[in-house]
Amino acid sequence: MYFNEEGKNITKQIIDNRTILIEGTDVKSRIYAREKAKEMRSSEYEVFTKDDKGRLVFIGYGIPK
Repeated sequence: MYFNEEGKNITKQIIDNRTILIEGTDVKSRIYAREKAKEMRSSEYEVFTKDDKGRLVFIGYGIPK
């Protein structure tokens, strides 16, 4: 399951192809996400999963279509 930084579940948007998921926690992933969002005239935001204790763990970026 995927979540935004507020903890809202965004898994359905990713599965329905309404949000592009760019996995990666490095600087190259962030730069790519920004460029892709700019190209699509959208914005990027951080995407998380939850660990076994229920805490959000950063995994990449989401770009809504």
